[in-house]
Amino acid sequence: MIEDILRRHNIKVTPSRLEVLSVLQKDDLTIKDIIKKFSNIDASTIYRTLELFLEKNIVNKYISANKIYYTYNNHIHYLYCINCNKKIKLDKCPFDTQQNFYDFLIVEHTLTLRGICKNCQNSQNVKLS
Repeated sequence: MIEDILRRHNIKVTPSRLEVLSVLQKDDLTIKDIIKKFSNIDASTIYRTLELFLEKNIVNKYISANKIYYTYNNHIHYLYCINCNKKIKLDKCPFDTQQNFYDFLIVEHTLTLRGICKNCQNSQNVKLS
């Protein structure tokens, strides 16, 4: 449950936090998209909520097509095409099998891989943004 996620991270459960996290579990959204979805929640509350979620590693943000997207951090990693915004899910996390990386014990991580997908590489309309 969404309430449990907030409690595990020692975050007070409020209706606005529940609503924002609920939509981010379903889709990656820009802050403008989130604000449009919730006309009943003040924009500053949404900004503060997203900053808190980022700080607690509940959500991640990535840039695609010059827009910042927020996504629920369910420990699934993606490749993001900077040309067509395609999102390709990785089968596994590259760090799951490496507990010790360069003599550094990883306890948590975020991973953003941006590039150009195969379809865009083969087309003539590649835009490097």
